[in-house]
Amino acid sequence: MALPDEVYVVAGTFDDGAGSHPAGTFLHAPAGSWHVPASVTGCTLFLFHPEG
Repeated sequence: MALPDEVYVVAGTFDDGAGSHPAGTFLHAPAGSWHVPASVTGCTLFLFHPEG
C-alpha cells in the first residue's frame, strides 16, 4: 500500500493523472491513493512523506 504524499509545486506545472496543478499548489494524497506523476513542460516539487 502506498504511503501518503504531500506535494508543493514550486515551479512549472505538475500533472498527477487527475489534473494539472500550477506553481503554488499544495496537494495531499492519502495513504493507498494512486497518482501518475508527470509534467509536459517540467516542474520543481517539494515532496514530503509524513510517515517515512
